[in-house]
Amino acid sequence: MKVTTSTGVELDTEGLWAKDATNYAKQLGLTNIIVTVATHKDGSKEYLILEDNQASYDSQKYEDILCHIEMMALAKKGENGK
Repeated sequence: MKVTTSTGVELDTEGLWAKDATNYAKQLGLTNIIVTVATHKDGSKEYLILEDNQASYDSQKYEDILCHIEMMALAKKGENGK
């Protein structure tokens, strides 16, 4: 799915590896996470993690996104005492 924000940034949930990262988050129990590819007006792209539909982290590196997702999952486990 693609949407354009009021500032002209295009968010794509299926671009590059965004869909795979979202699926990875779901496998780790993070069902409130969506990863998108944000394409800015100047053509630059970055991954953007949306948590409960709010931007929570961005990076141009896929590996950084996966690492952040893993940290979020570990934090969630710590909160739940597991």
